[in-house]
Amino acid sequence: MVGYTVEKEYGGMIDAYEKAGGDKSVLQTKDVAKLVVHENRVLANDPVKGLRIDTEETKSGVSVKLTVEKGTKVPHPVHLCFGLLPKEGLQEIIMKVDAQDNSEISVIAHCIFPNAVKVRSSTRWTPTLKSGLTPVSIIKKRTITARTAASRLFPRPRSR
Repeated sequence: MVGYTVEKEYGGMIDAYEKAGGDKSVLQTKDVAKLVVHENRVLANDPVKGLRIDTEETKSGVSVKLTVEKGTKVPHPVHLCFGLLPKEGLQEIIMKVDAQDNSEISVIAHCIFPNAVKVRSSTRWTPTLKSGLTPVSIIKKRTITARTAASRLFPRPRSR
C-alpha cells in the first residue's frame, strides 16, 4: 500500500486503539501475548511461553493458528488487533484455535477501522476438535474465551 510503512501502520493501529478507549500499554509490553495485523500484514507477533501464534499472510488478510500447548495456562488475555487504516479495503481473517488438554486461554479481539468508508472485514474462528469431543466437552476440558466489542463467548455450547 502506498504511503504507509510498517512503523506508521503499527503506530496508527496503536493510536486508533487508544483513541477508542483501549489501553495501548497491553500492545507494547512483552508480558502479554499479542498479534497486530493491518490489512494483510502482520505488524507484531508476540507469543508467550506455551502459546504458538503461526501466521500466513494471504492476498486479502491473514490465516492464524493459535496453539495452546498441553497444560499451559496463559496468565493474561491474548490481544488480537485486526484492522485497516485507509478509508477503503478488505480484511479476511481465518483463525484456528488448538487448545490442547488442560490448557486455558482468554482472547480479546480488537477490530480497528478508524477511517472506514468502504471497508469489508470478516473473521472465521475454528476450534480444533479431537475425535469424540464436542464444543461442550472442549469447554469442560479446556477454557477458550474470546471477547470482541459485542462480548461474545467462543466457542458457545450448542443445545441439542
